[in-house]
Amino acid sequence: MKVVLLKDVENVGKAGGIKTGADGFARNFLIPSRLAEPATAANLVRAEEITKEQVQKKEKELVQVQKDAEKIDGEEFIFSVKTDEDKLFGSIGKKAIIEKVDELGIKINESSIELDKPIKELGEFPIKFFFNHGIEANAKVIIEKK
Repeated sequence: MKVVLLKDVENVGKAGGIKTGADGFARNFLIPSRLAEPATAANLVRAEEITKEQVQKKEKELVQVQKDAEKIDGEEFIFSVKTDEDKLFGSIGKKAIIEKVDELGIKINESSIELDKPIKELGEFPIKFFFNHGIEANAKVIIEKK
């Protein structure tokens, strides 16, 4: 049976895709779960619209990710902390860096930051940020005495 996928279905296809498969799978699972509809002329037009919307959404997301990466690239995140000579009383980890990035109006998660272990000493440390679409940005974390 030929169907138009309304949502992404693992191991089957993406939303807007047209798939041909077993009749029972389509009738008993995809259609009742509202994951797909039979491939009628009207639904084929709908599939094209879904595909166009996805392309536009991805393009818009790419532009936003590029803007965010440009804001972060070359940025210096400065932390003033209490120290005992060259050792910090605490440490600067991914959560602290995320808070500084939030001040720029950019939302990221911990997996976007390349930092092996929390920073526990004074100095400058290069940090790499990873975004969707394979985009990267480099910044510095500067830790100085309070």
